[in-house]
Amino acid sequence: MKNEILVPISNGTEEMEAVIIVDILRRADLDVVIAGEYNEITCSRNVKILPDKLINDVCDEQFLAIIIPGGLAGVNNLSKSETLKKIIQNNKNSTIGAICAAPLVLNNMNLLEKNAMLTSHPSVENQFQDYMYSPENVVIDGNLITSRGAGTTFDFAFELVEIFKNETVSQKIKNDILYNY
Repeated sequence: MKNEILVPISNGTEEMEAVIIVDILRRADLDVVIAGEYNEITCSRNVKILPDKLINDVCDEQFLAIIIPGGLAGVNNLSKSETLKKIIQNNKNSTIGAICAAPLVLNNMNLLEKNAMLTSHPSVENQFQDYMYSPENVVIDGNLITSRGAGTTFDFAFELVEIFKNETVSQKIKNDILYNY
């Protein structure tokens, strides 16, 4: 369904990034589907997440956005997913978000535009030498939005809220959760 936002996860996904993104987007009354490669995902710090759906069950759906959390092991697993590649290719006009090491998923699948501007976790920055790299916390380039890591997840999620709702909704959530106090 075109108004849903997909958050794909796999074993090794960075749980803070996945949960904070999903939480903030849902607080903004956005429909978020967590799609996992398995019925239970063990994240990078052994937190277990039960996805809403299996990624194979959403491979033909259209999404408003696809937002990929980081976590190097999860990124490596998602990079091998032909299903996720098909989903992203079928949603090429949707917003694609990636945080931390997750831009590697797009790079490994050859889905980044030649002169894309992006950011990532500094530990994988050297793998993006063919792109315009920025050290900013959140970088927007057309329908691509990237961020640096767990510590920038709130900034990333609030930017998504501003894109899909507005600044007023974003500010209300910030006030409600005491962000920036």
